[in-house]
Amino acid sequence: DNVVYKTWGDISSLSDNALAHHDIPWFNHYVDLERGAKITGAGWPVFRGQMARLVRALLEFFLEQNTRAGFEEMHPPLCVNAASATATGQLPDKEGQMYHATGDDFYLIPTAEVPVTNFYRDEVLDSGILPLKAFFLLRNRCRRDLCGGRIFRTQRQSRGGVGRLRLPD
Repeated sequence: DNVVYKTWGDISSLSDNALAHHDIPWFNHYVDLERGAKITGAGWPVFRGQMARLVRALLEFFLEQNTRAGFEEMHPPLCVNAASATATGQLPDKEGQMYHATGDDFYLIPTAEVPVTNFYRDEVLDSGILPLKAFFLLRNRCRRDLCGGRIFRTQRQSRGGVGRLRLPD
């Protein structure tokens, strides 16, 4: 059970006519679950219009806040080679959960940590820069088959779910 650590407003004054977010008439236009399911499968929404702008604004807000806190923004490749995946313990342990582009022998990164952890791999660093305090800030999509394909729902499955478990972009 989640612990409530802060509240605001008077919840008891909620109107009898209040609707759940998925019952608000405009919701399905801006969070299009049906077309997301058509494109990819159940649980993958398409954010449109103002909702897409909200998602972008939230991402930009968090990037800005963390940049001000001293993190260096980085946009690493979305694919890694087998050596990079092995160095972070993704291979061979999670090979069945990673998407593999066999023609190039690249793996789609499951999380941003994989390319970042490999950033200084196989390098000898000058002792003058040690201890190295590298705080990298990343925005990328998580690409892995979590738990062998089982879907984590963020909402009741009867309502179609809002999405699979996705790590922050």
